[in-house]
Amino acid sequence: MTRAKDISKIVTDADLSGTLDVTGTVTAGAVAVDGTNVVVADLDTTNSNADITLDNVSYGVRLRTTSAGGFSIMPADTTYFNVAGNGDISFYEDTGTTPKMIWDASAESLGIGTSPSHELHIAGAGDTRGLITSGGSGDAVFMFENASGNTWGHGLDVSSGNYAIAYNASGDPSLTADGLINIDTSGNLTLSGLLAKASMPVGSVLQVLQGVKTDTFVSSATVDDQDVTGLTVSITPRSTSSKILVICNLGIAAENAQGGATKLKRTIGGTSTQLSLADTAGSRSRGSFAGSAYRGSDTPGSHLLQQRSQHLTYLDSPSTTSAITYGVQVSSISVGTYINRSGTDNNAKDTYRGVSYITVMEIQG
Repeated sequence: MTRAKDISKIVTDADLSGTLDVTGTVTAGAVAVDGTNVVVADLDTTNSNADITLDNVSYGVRLRTTSAGGFSIMPADTTYFNVAGNGDISFYEDTGTTPKMIWDASAESLGIGTSPSHELHIAGAGDTRGLITSGGSGDAVFMFENASGNTWGHGLDVSSGNYAIAYNASGDPSLTADGLINIDTSGNLTLSGLLAKASMPVGSVLQVLQGVKTDTFVSSATVDDQDVTGLTVSITPRSTSSKILVICNLGIAAENAQGGATKLKRTIGGTSTQLSLADTAGSRSRGSFAGSAYRGSDTPGSHLLQQRSQHLTYLDSPSTTSAITYGVQVSSISVGTYINRSGTDNNAKDTYRGVSYITVMEIQG
């Protein structure tokens, strides 16, 4: 037979050392266990809660269970972490008043700064920022993937320092290799692949480049198809279906009837082709431009002061995505052909020098 006893009648201020072995249940208002710089454990069922307080000389933390089956961790009696009986988890701000990160177990959702209404829900009182930092040689990427593995990614391309959006149908996209949209640090936007083609209707101008020659050029006295140095422009089409509109304006003079026989030249990968040539007609010279550079000799000597203008507008279909260089060639029978100057080129106000241009535009095909 076991008889319940009032422990206060047995032990008052006595110091009990060793092991206390109790068979059955000990019911007490509180239990304190004290050691060297160590712990006080306090069980408290006030207001249907049960507390365990761990305390040392300077710091304390309370673990509190609630009637709903959850528990809280309360350093310095301030709630910073709570697990509810239904599995919801809350992290509190520094006053322990308001939960700021909440896991909703039933909805399988996480809220930062708010109760979640989506799988991931982030809210802030003002500007709200998130930061992804990569390693020294890695991209910083945020990705979206569906159940089929189709993945979009966007972020910082470490190879260029640009912002990029990329897509891969079967795995993690590379911002460099799979990039569809690229924005450089100056705000320039580049579209590539099918996105670039689909984004612009046929006939749209995709890019414009220009070469300008402000100095002069004189060909050899007797020469066929000599390149005009410094008057070229290069362009890399985005699609093989693109067309290239070439516009060229020349300041030119020729002292013989061949009239310069000016031609447009296209070079791709070391292979050159003359474009927009007139039909073959016996021994006549053929050219690509409208107008002759021959100045004539109606007034003795005056023709040497003249400078003519030749023009070309040509729509090319190169069918390539390789770099293309467009340039100009001239010919001469006996004296020479001049660019941006007259034949005499006297150092006088009545002698004129000009500027020549070659412009290319990529046109959506």
